Amino acid sequence: MGASTGRLNIQVRNVEIDVYVPEVSTWIPQTFRGRVFAVGNGEEVVLFTAGVLASAIARTTQSICAWERDGKLPASTFEVEGVDPRIKRWYSETQIRMAQNCFRRLLRETFGSENAKYSTNQHFPHTEFFDYLKKHWNPTT
Repeated sequence: MGASTGRLNIQVRNVEIDVYVPEVSTWIPQTFRGRVFAVGNGEEVVLFTAGVLASAIARTTQSICAWERDGKLPASTFEVEGVDPRIKRWYSETQIRMAQNCFRRLLRETFGSENAKYSTNQHFPHTEFFDYLKKHWNPTT
């Protein structure tokens, strides 16, 4: 699957972003904490855990892990050393927002509203969602 851009090993500081998460009848902003890591040559990258990605698309962290393990979701781009070893999947803010925008668009197209609730028994165009992410996520996002 996706290749990593290399190992990051220096945590610089924490940052926060607001991501809209689904509620009963609308998407509300919720603040999530990410971490800034030094990449090299003075460059920094802000990364977030799979839990933030999961919240942004109304899924569970277990779904994200299973999708990645099954090759449906592109492998996380970044590997980080020196942080909690249980956290293996890191995503950029761009990747999270891209996934959320695609997810909300597909909800509108499939159910007529991005606020639609659906069960796992209902059809959701996951294939289109995964194909979009595979095409648009890359090591530089």
